[in-house]
Amino acid sequence: MQRNFAILGLIIATLGISAQAQEPAVPTPTPQERVLTVPPIAPDFRPEQKPLPELGRVGVELDRQRPLPLREALALPYDRPCPEWTRQLEEEIGLIRRKGSGRSLVWQLAAAATSRTHV
Repeated sequence: MQRNFAILGLIIATLGISAQAQEPAVPTPTPQERVLTVPPIAPDFRPEQKPLPELGRVGVELDRQRPLPLREALALPYDRPCPEWTRQLEEEIGLIRRKGSGRSLVWQLAAAATSRTHV
């Protein structure tokens, strides 16, 4: 029991000492006291006036450009849509999958598909 009181007394004494050590000895200066006088480094410096660079792209001949097909411009990392993604869209926004020409598939919104069948 006396040992517990001794440990408790040491803890309280250390906390009291550390609390006193955290108080600042010198008051912090106010902003008016912090005025610094910095000498000018190069008061007569004037940068050399250079012409601005050309607006065209360097190494690109604009008259020899050709339009890219959409597939090349997008540079998608896959050849066909992800099955999970298309199933999710079919459920969320009501896409209907239909057979197109050849191996292609055509998706239509459910509202557009029903209006075409009733015409």
